[in-house]
Amino acid sequence: MKVLTNHAKKCYVIYALLITMGIVVALLTSFYPLRYDDLMYQYVCMDMGGDALHFNRDYRIESLGDALASMKNWYFLENGRLLVHFIVQCFCGFFGKAAFNVVNGIVYACFLYGCLRLLKVTSISGSIITIGALWLALPVQYIFTVAVAYAVNYLWVATLMVYFLLAFRYYSQLAAGEDSWLKLMLLLGFGLLTGATHEGFMLPLSMAMILYVVCYWRRLNKPTMCLIIGLWIGVASVVFAPATIQRSSDSMAQQSVEWVDWLMLKAHVLIYSKRFLLLLGLLLITLFVQGRQTIKGLVKDHMIAFVTIIGGLLFVAMLPHYSQRMVFPVELLSVLLILELLRRYAFLASRKNWVCILIALLMVIHVPMVVGYSSRLASAYDRMIDNYVRAQDVEPRFESPEIPKTVFPYIKYPDDFEYKMICFDYDRMK
Repeated sequence: MKVLTNHAKKCYVIYALLITMGIVVALLTSFYPLRYDDLMYQYVCMDMGGDALHFNRDYRIESLGDALASMKNWYFLENGRLLVHFIVQCFCGFFGKAAFNVVNGIVYACFLYGCLRLLKVTSISGSIITIGALWLALPVQYIFTVAVAYAVNYLWVATLMVYFLLAFRYYSQLAAGEDSWLKLMLLLGFGLLTGATHEGFMLPLSMAMILYVVCYWRRLNKPTMCLIIGLWIGVASVVFAPATIQRSSDSMAQQSVEWVDWLMLKAHVLIYSKRFLLLLGLLLITLFVQGRQTIKGLVKDHMIAFVTIIGGLLFVAMLPHYSQRMVFPVELLSVLLILELLRRYAFLASRKNWVCILIALLMVIHVPMVVGYSSRLASAYDRMIDNYVRAQDVEPRFESPEIPKTVFPYIKYPDDFEYKMICFDYDRMK
């Protein structure tokens, strides 16, 4: 009989944690039918002439050809996130929501695993702390589960960004050597794939890569250059898409606010970025306690993450309007840097067991709460639709269960637009 080593046992426990969290997210995702923008993405996006975009409700997405034709119109008339919304339309169309529930749980487990690798966490206690922090500390976590469009635009893109950073770190530490053309083309393709997803994540990251090339151009090898060039090409395909340029021009033309109001509006970016403010506070404390050299070491080792955070804040500040989910890339990197800061400077090292027990207890209490209240919310959602089916009730009558504030970031209530779209779908299918 084969005896497992301590390392193998530790790996199995960590994998069990990742699988458990993946199942939790798959379960939360399964509670809801297609919601919000998903209700439009079921249909083929059509060019109606005169820069007008229309989701033709007479034509559902039933094949790859439908999705490709739809996304061609989307790219030229709406925005440049061609790859992301192609995936969304495939799952809202012929793949179906059931398949998405499973895949989304797998992606979440991969996201957590990538974050563990990025922080070089190998212990069970460190894994519990990191997974717990990502579950408890990240904002607007409903974007992971309540809708296909939200999850693909944020969770899936965040996962790609994490693995891009992992690949970049790995290849940047390798000595220059012979690299096959196939390997270089695959890295170029991975960089392009990553860059062509979401400008809110990848434009700030590409800015960080520009600074990295300027500062460390002597260290660059072929694999890292392929990753960087691929990222830049992908980002350019999104940022300079015809629809993106047109929408940016229209937004600039519509802005006519006083400079005081403009400054107040931009100050809200920091209000939304609470984890970033916490990171700044911890950096200042470390500066006074540990000294300037300590901070310089952290910033040098994680320059790409810090520049991406600053670029992300500037990007959101330039937008005419924004919501909390738009600063999600900033908040994610801030949480990861906070964990790295606490781990590196012995705060967690001396208190790891106590912190691990505390976070484990919080997770044991909080995760079932989120699942339970999400289930109740889904039931109320179903009753809302049943009211329409039975009584043709054209006004939304959503009877919300009482939900504690600790669960709010993990759920999202239906709105009037969503209700009317679902009623329309029901009428079309009768």
